[in-house]
Amino acid sequence: MKKIIRFLLCSLLLVVFFIACGKKEEKVVTEDKPIVIGQTFVVGAIEPTVGGTPWSLTTHGLSETVFTVDRNGNLVSRYVEEVERTDKLNWVLKLKKGVKFSDGTEVNADTLAWAMNTVMEENPLSNATAGKVKFEKVDDYTVNVTVERETQNLKSLLAEWTNIIFKKGDNGYIFTGPYVIKNLEPEVSLTLEPNQYYEN
Repeated sequence: MKKIIRFLLCSLLLVVFFIACGKKEEKVVTEDKPIVIGQTFVVGAIEPTVGGTPWSLTTHGLSETVFTVDRNGNLVSRYVEEVERTDKLNWVLKLKKGVKFSDGTEVNADTLAWAMNTVMEENPLSNATAGKVKFEKVDDYTVNVTVERETQNLKSLLAEWTNIIFKKGDNGYIFTGPYVIKNLEPEVSLTLEPNQYYEN
């Protein structure tokens, strides 16, 4: 008799357990609230050529490298339509039209070449793979790239964390990432808002 009671109690507890675990709560969002994310660090400055700052700017959603890796492991770019190798040390980048900075101005050959040359000159960490790389405008949407040391994959080099797109504006640096800074308390908190010129 005791065994039967124990068996029935155990069975009842299992049934209750599975019913409780199977319940799904549906939450209805009734108002827009900010998304709060805790990070182990907040960027201390917005200087895009100093040490590891470019990586921080990208992890915060402010900047982007020229190429990135998609969810399938492919190297892709919002800026570059085609990469062609012309000889051992030279490559040509054909740029996409219509990609914009967060101030609404277009990323073209002038701005991309300026950003990459600035990175190569001011951040020695960017010279690790192919030496100092030079970017030269050919026309509005074409850039010639000359590497100091031969590299087999320019896309991979341009995906390195130092190689972010930026420009100088009247109030500081302007980037192309999905967010822009609304308020920054260096190394404490960062409030972002969507970049209205970012695709999707």
